[in-house]
Amino acid sequence: MKSPYVCAVCGRSIMIGRHGSGWRHTGDGNPDHRVQKIAREEYEQAQWPFDQAENCAVFTTAHVMTGQEPILRVVHDLDDHGWQFLGASGAIVAEAMVVALSEVVDLDSSVRKVADIPPGWCAERSSMEGDWVRTRNKSTRG
Repeated sequence: MKSPYVCAVCGRSIMIGRHGSGWRHTGDGNPDHRVQKIAREEYEQAQWPFDQAENCAVFTTAHVMTGQEPILRVVHDLDDHGWQFLGASGAIVAEAMVVALSEVVDLDSSVRKVADIPPGWCAERSSMEGDWVRTRNKSTRG
């Protein structure tokens, strides 16, 4: 059974030492740094899942960024590996915005679930609570 805690520095599993002597890395009594305990789930959520940096410019809409529409479609562009995060109204040029990828993740952390879609693919859902459905982006089919 995996420990529910990991080291916030290196991500390795940790456990309580003998007789409650403090937290230590599992299988390693001599870590090269002081153990910093964090819940495994929190550590995994903190890891950046996208293939682009947090400050990468991505496309979205004002409706999405102001919370008027939830993100229902995520596109990973084939040509430049860019990302688009769209709501129900789609990609309306007059509503287009360029924001940092981290801003989108901060707005809706559920997009982390589709961070692994390959370039040329998209993920869609019917509502904020819906499951993501992954498909090859129609505009990239031959």
